[in-house]
Amino acid sequence: GNGTARILILGNSFAGIVNSYLIPLLRPIAKEIRLFSHHGCRILINGTCPEFSIAFPKVLQQMKPDATWIISSYNPENLHSYFADNYAHPTTELMSLLKPSY
Repeated sequence: GNGTARILILGNSFAGIVNSYLIPLLRPIAKEIRLFSHHGCRILINGTCPEFSIAFPKVLQQMKPDATWIISSYNPENLHSYFADNYAHPTTELMSLLKPSY
């Protein structure tokens, strides 16, 4: 990238935690990085947070990001300690952690 990307990160509190690790990795390619998250809301999965589910499409429409990451976890136990333990290679570890599980 040439530093002009607009990136939106959507999700629950897991997205908020991961956001602090993503920003240094995305900053070289992005002019704007926004986080839109709500604790306990697994958007696109269930209807537990109708206000958030209604609001995030409006955020997408208004921001018009070049890339949108949806990051959500049901129970991110020990996430902070995971990164603390694996910080020697944060990029590799983060990408490994964020791979979809099928």
